[in-house]
Amino acid sequence: TARVYAETFDDGSHDECGIDFFEVRRMSPGCGYYTNFGPYVEFSCCDIADNPIMVVMRVTDISGNTNECLVEVTSQDKLPALVVCPPNITISCEFPYDMNDLSLFGTVHELDSLSQINNPATDPRDSIILDDIGNPYTSGPTFYGLDGYAFDNCDVTVSVQEYEDLEQCGEGKIYRTFTAEGPGGPSTSCTQIITITNYDPFNGETDILWPNDTTITGGCSLDDIHPDITGRPIVDEDACDQVAISQPDDWIFNFDDPNEPGCYTVLRKWKVIDWCDFRDGQYTIYEHQQVIKVVNNGAPEITDGCDDVSICSYDNQCANAFIDLEIQATDDCTPFEDLDITYDIDAFNNGTFDFDETFNPLADPDNGPNMASGTYPCLLYT
Repeated sequence: TARVYAETFDDGSHDECGIDFFEVRRMSPGCGYYTNFGPYVEFSCCDIADNPIMVVMRVTDISGNTNECLVEVTSQDKLPALVVCPPNITISCEFPYDMNDLSLFGTVHELDSLSQINNPATDPRDSIILDDIGNPYTSGPTFYGLDGYAFDNCDVTVSVQEYEDLEQCGEGKIYRTFTAEGPGGPSTSCTQIITITNYDPFNGETDILWPNDTTITGGCSLDDIHPDITGRPIVDEDACDQVAISQPDDWIFNFDDPNEPGCYTVLRKWKVIDWCDFRDGQYTIYEHQQVIKVVNNGAPEITDGCDDVSICSYDNQCANAFIDLEIQATDDCTPFEDLDITYDIDAFNNGTFDFDETFNPLADPDNGPNMASGTYPCLLYT
């Protein structure tokens, strides 16, 4: 409250015989005050909302004569409000929170008196305890301090503004600015900072499980080496990582050695990047080469043309005769046109091969690689 004596309102009152005393009263009984004359009037925070307040000053001379005038009074709160924020807190980017309700990080209580603080019977502040903030150096519930508080010599009102300032990877800060304001008095603000950090940054040396080298037996189709079958990199990332896996870059090498059971080998290169890991002006890229061998142990199968053939000549001179020699074959890995087909012919049945696919003057020149058709010499059986 503020007590103002009647003489304060005087601005030059006088009397030819002399002034005896001054009195003052309120015009209306606002805020519960009486309207009787007295040596002073009192004002309180309640009056701020009713400004201006009208008072009556009365001057009485030594003969008992009186005169009155009206004075407007404006009541002001000159003391700034006091506000103390909850403590700053650091949490992991994996810690769940709701921007629409950040009360788990504490709040600010409006006090009627500073004597409420540190008195177990009257202190309204609660403890700020978080179960698990993702810090690998702490475990279980952690105590971070008490709620904040605000006080003003008049009534105090607290408002809060909250906003996020996060990078694309989720790290950054949440700012909570609490403003305490009395009725008509200067306001005061403080800011609580919630720091969001990545306690466990992505590490390509330990957080990537690369697919194993593998050998596929009996399959030759490219579908058999699809990553769904041969495996993909498996990454262990958290909410502050942005890990991307490239499409595989395949280098395919066929086997030309007939003694080698493999069909082909695939050198598959994988690349993994964390878009949050930007150091020294560049991103860190992790690479791995996976070796995939495709093995076919099944030999080609001749499906037609391998039956014995007898051609009879009824010429008494046993003239040469045309023999149709053609085979068909199949393989589960190699198309027919890519099969390597060879032949050797013992034309005179004497244990010596006379013709082969590289030299056969008796064969039809229009033959394909799987054909040895031509005019062959007749053998006389006796």
